[in-house]
Amino acid sequence: MPAEKHDMPFDEFVEYVGEIARQDWIDRKIILPSVVVSQAIKESASGASELAQNANTLFGIKKNGWAGKTYIKAATEQRADGSYYTVDNTEWRSYGSWKESILDHNTYIAERSTDGGKTLRYRPIIGCEEYVLVCQYLQDLGYATSLTYAESLINDYIEKYDLTRFDAVEDELAPAGKLWVVQLRAYKSKNNAERFVKRLEGMGIISFIKEYMNLHRDLSDLNYDSIEQVAELVLKSLNEKKII
Repeated sequence: MPAEKHDMPFDEFVEYVGEIARQDWIDRKIILPSVVVSQAIKESASGASELAQNANTLFGIKKNGWAGKTYIKAATEQRADGSYYTVDNTEWRSYGSWKESILDHNTYIAERSTDGGKTLRYRPIIGCEEYVLVCQYLQDLGYATSLTYAESLINDYIEKYDLTRFDAVEDELAPAGKLWVVQLRAYKSKNNAERFVKRLEGMGIISFIKEYMNLHRDLSDLNYDSIEQVAELVLKSLNEKKII
């Protein structure tokens, strides 16, 4: 990851923010890295804005209960009719570094509430893996007043600069000859367990699982890295046996 400096070329800035956002996604899974990077580019002019240079803030987050340092600068907002207005002497959050700004932005998304924490304003965003939805949620839930905020993040930044590459997280494969096992549910009561099995049978899931296990025994060279391949083979086998 590039070292933090305030005169980064565009590509270096993108990589810097992207790697921090990616690691935080792995650690806390709050908001997709591609969206974080697009916001940072848009809201800080790729690190060249007054707030980015003087207050180390890459995002347009106002004080909103912030107990740390602030930076005073006018804010430009957009009304629902498309017209603009200015709010003088607006207090913006200020940080010790750009990294602090990125991490606090994500914390803000995770914790922002106007009723003492009873309702999380951005709950639909947390953990969402679809960047289009995340961008639209940001606009719909009032993160920014711009009427084209979501459209701009998607078209001008995420898709233009292939920012979804930061969303890819390295997978951990099971050791040779082993598989990760997912247990649907566990019961102390055998009767409850059997009732759940019957529910699954009614849904056709048990047939799918049994056929999967048969394939696992019979096809030692099956590539389990691809869940699509497994599903395709299972469905093909079930069709041939007229189970589905």
